[in-house]
Amino acid sequence: ADSYGLQGDPFNPNNPLFFSTPQLEKLLRLCNYLARFSRKLVMVTGEVGAGKTALLEHFVNQQEDQELVCFFTAVDADTPKQVLYEIAGQIGIDEDIEDQTLEQLTKTICDFSLQRLEQGKCCIVVIDDAHQLQQPVLEQLYRLTFDAAGQRSAVSILLGGQPLLVERVESVTPPELVSKILFHQSINALNYDEMVQY
Repeated sequence: ADSYGLQGDPFNPNNPLFFSTPQLEKLLRLCNYLARFSRKLVMVTGEVGAGKTALLEHFVNQQEDQELVCFFTAVDADTPKQVLYEIAGQIGIDEDIEDQTLEQLTKTICDFSLQRLEQGKCCIVVIDDAHQLQQPVLEQLYRLTFDAAGQRSAVSILLGGQPLLVERVESVTPPELVSKILFHQSINALNYDEMVQY
């Protein structure tokens, strides 16, 4: 790494370097906008090795101090309550929530996020490998993001995963709302020219 002026191992899967391409720069700008101002649940998909994790980590690192950003992978939380506990802990909810029901936890997170939004802080939840999330977890994430009428809460969710993710999220979304509240972008692995530049 020293010989080439690198700051890390470009092939280390636990600490991927982010290589910017025009497609990824455009997607990053779009994700930043959607996370703050849209009424959509955002999904970024791609095959293994396409760079989803590096993109999500770069997105999280770009966020300024005024944002409340929660970032974890699907394997860190495999039940609805674990996901809500993870979110609550990372965004800074310090009240006792151990005995709360799923509905109470959801309300606590939404209320906290709404209070922070009024102070200029946006709550963004980013989950990698989201295609591995179980159906009840996806349903809970949907309830955290939208009410029964499809109205947006103060929590923005960005999911990254393999292409199967889209079908799984659509299955927990009312059919009439799929096109209105879901946004999906697929990314591809680097092409030959991009690989040479990398």
